[in-house]
Amino acid sequence: MAAVEVVTITMSDSSLVNIANGVGARVLVITSTGTGTGIISTEVTLSGGGTLDGFAGEGPYFVNWTPPADAEGSATITVALNALEEGNPVATLVIPYDFLAPDAPDPLLITPVDAATVGAAFTIQGSVPDGASQITVDGTPATLLSGNTTWSLAFTGQSAGGLSLDVIAIDAMENPSQATTINLTVDTAPPVLGVTSPGGDGFHSSTTLDMEGTCDDSDAVITIQDGATTHPATLAGGVWSISLSSLSEGAHALLVRATDPAGNQASVIRTITVDTQGPLVTVGVPTASQVGASSSVDIPVTFSDAGEGTVETSAFGPTDIEFDATVGVTADVAIQDQGAGVYTLTLSNVLGTGTIRARVKAGAESAEVAVDGLGNRSQVSDWSSTLTVDNTAPAIQTITPTTYTASTSPDTLVTVVFSEAVASVGATSATATFGTWAMVGSDPLMWRATMTATAEGDYGISELTATDLAGNVLTDNNGNTGWTLGSWDTTGPASVTVSGADTERSANPEKDVTLTFLEPVTVSAIVASNATAGTPSSNGDGTIWTVRLTELTADSTFGIASITAADLAGNSVTFTNGWDTGFYEAGVVVTATVPVPAVGATSIVFTVTFAEDIANPLDFIPADLLLGGTSIGGTIQSVDRVTDQQFTVTVAGMTGSGTVQLTVPADVVQAVLSGEYNAPLITSVTWTAAAGSGGSGSSGGGGGGGCGAGTAAGLLIASLGLLGLRRRRI
Repeated sequence: MAAVEVVTITMSDSSLVNIANGVGARVLVITSTGTGTGIISTEVTLSGGGTLDGFAGEGPYFVNWTPPADAEGSATITVALNALEEGNPVATLVIPYDFLAPDAPDPLLITPVDAATVGAAFTIQGSVPDGASQITVDGTPATLLSGNTTWSLAFTGQSAGGLSLDVIAIDAMENPSQATTINLTVDTAPPVLGVTSPGGDGFHSSTTLDMEGTCDDSDAVITIQDGATTHPATLAGGVWSISLSSLSEGAHALLVRATDPAGNQASVIRTITVDTQGPLVTVGVPTASQVGASSSVDIPVTFSDAGEGTVETSAFGPTDIEFDATVGVTADVAIQDQGAGVYTLTLSNVLGTGTIRARVKAGAESAEVAVDGLGNRSQVSDWSSTLTVDNTAPAIQTITPTTYTASTSPDTLVTVVFSEAVASVGATSATATFGTWAMVGSDPLMWRATMTATAEGDYGISELTATDLAGNVLTDNNGNTGWTLGSWDTTGPASVTVSGADTERSANPEKDVTLTFLEPVTVSAIVASNATAGTPSSNGDGTIWTVRLTELTADSTFGIASITAADLAGNSVTFTNGWDTGFYEAGVVVTATVPVPAVGATSIVFTVTFAEDIANPLDFIPADLLLGGTSIGGTIQSVDRVTDQQFTVTVAGMTGSGTVQLTVPADVVQAVLSGEYNAPLITSVTWTAAAGSGGSGSSGGGGGGGCGAGTAAGLLIASLGLLGLRRRRI
C-alpha cells in the first residue's frame, strides 16, 4: 500500500476577510493526494477566533469557518490525517481577518471647511486618521504627504454653485470609514474693484501718496503692490483706502488687487512718477581753456527735467550766474537763449591774470532760475571747468633751423617753439611761401610748417605771428627783423681760376697750384695731366683750394686736365678747360767750367755750355754776363762762340787775390732759351796772385766788370753752382 503524500487546506473565497467583503462564513476545502486508501480519521482544529462546522465530503472535504464580528486578528486552522500507512500529513491555514473600520476624517482638520466658498479651482486637504492608509474624496484617491500624515487633492474647472464632497478613510484591509461630508459653495465671479484717487497715471511731487477706491465684496482683501513690497489697504462700507509713504524718486507701477474669499481676484494699475527734484542745470565744457581781453569764451548751460519734463526758464538771466575768480579778474557776461532749454553763457573782455569759473545759482537763491511743471525749483549747478585768464602775448623761444646750408630743394621744414601754448601760427615772406602750420604731436608749444622758396637764393621769414589760447597775438617778431632759414641753389659753381698756369721750367717735379672759386665748394676730384694730384685742401671758407702736382715725365709739360667741385647745395660741376702748370727740366740748363789758373796769371777763361742751341748766338755778348768777386779785379774781355750751344768767356786784367764769380743772369738765359728761369747761373773760382804781386782788385758787373791786377800764386779752386735754372713752357 502506497503512503499518503500531501494534504492541503484552502479557502474557496480568496478575497480579504473584511467588512467590505461581508461578515458570513467562509468555506474551507481539504484535499489529500496519494495512492493509498488507508485513512483512519481526519482531525480539524481552530485557534485565533471564529467557529468551525459542517465538516463533510469524501476527498475533498468541506468545512465552514465563521470569523468573529467586530474584531480583528487571525485564525489558524490545522488539518491532520491519521492513515494506516506511515506518515500522517498535517496542513495549516492562517487567515487574517479585520472587521473594525478606521475613524472617519475629522472635518475640523479639513480645509476648506464645511460651508466655505471656493473658486473654480481649489485644493482640499486634511489629516490622515490613525490606521488609515488611503483617503478618497468622492471616490478619487488623494495624495498622501508628509510621511502619510496629511492628504491633498486639487480640483479645477468647477462650475458656480453648491458642491458636496465625501471624504472617506480606508485602512490596510480596505475597510472604509464613515464618510465626512464637506459642503462648499463654488464662486467664480471676481469682485468689482475701482480706484478713485489718484484718478489716473501721472506725476506726483511728494514722497507720500493717499489712495482710495471701491470694492463690491465686503469680504475681499485689498492690497497695493509696489515692486516687491505689498501694502494692505483698509476696506469698510465698500470703500478701501491706504496712505503710502517714503516713496522713492521715479516711476511706481502700483498694482491694486482685490481678492474675495473664493480666491477670485480683480486688479487695477496706477502708474505714479514721484518727482520732487527741480530741473537739472548742466554747465557744459567751455569753448576754450583760456580767455583774455581780446577773446571770449562760450559756456553752454542746459536745463532738463528727468521727471515731469516741463522746464520754465523765462526768469533766467546774467544775475543768476555766480563766479569764482582770482582777485582782479573781471569779465563781461551775456546770456543767449538757444531754445529747448539750452543757453549760451558768454564771457568777454576778461581782464586781469589768474583763473575764473562759473555756475548757475539755485532757484531758491535767485528767484526762479528754472521750475518744472510741479513747481520744483532748480538746484545749483556744478562749477564749470576752470578757465585761465591770460593777457600776455606769446613769445618766440626758438626757430629752427638756426643754421642752414644751400640745398637743391626749395623746401625747408621750419619749427618754432613758443613760450606758451598757441592756437594758430602764421608767417609772411617775400622770398617763400608756407604750407599749413601744424602742432607737432600733442605739444601746443611747438609748431611746424614747410617753407618753399619762390626763387633761387636765400629765403626766410619776414614776419611771424601767433595767437595763444587766450587770443593774445604775437606781432613784433620779438624784436627780430626776420630770419633767413634756407638757400635754394640748383646751379653748380660757375668758374674756377687756376694760378700758376704756365710752363715755367723748373728742376723741381712738384708744384703747388691754387684753385679759386666764386663760391664755397668741395673739390671732389682733380684729374692731372702727366702728373699725379695730391689731396686738395681748403683755405677754410671753401673758395680757395690748393693741390700739389707731381710731374710724371721729365722734360715735359704737366698740369690739370679737369676739376670736379660741388657747391654747398650739392650741385656738382666738372671743369675740363685743361691747364698746363709747369715744365720739369731734369738736366742742367747751362753749365760753366774753368781751368785752374796759373799762378800769377792775369786772365781766366770760362767755358759756358747751354743745354741746347740758343737763339741768336751772335747776340750773346759780354754785356749779358756779370762778373763779381771778393778782393779781386778783372774785366770780361770777350765772349767767343764755339758752337750755338757753347761759348768761351775770357776775364782779363786779374788783380788781387780772392774769388772770381761769373753769373749768367736769369733774364739772359730766358732770352736766349725762350724759357722762364727762377735764378741765374753762378760760377765762381778762387784766384791767388803770384808772390810779390800784392795787387788788389775791385768787383765789376755787366759787360766786363773789372778786378784789380795781381800775380797768380798758390792754389786755384773752381766750383760751379746751378740755382734753380729750370724752365716751364706754356
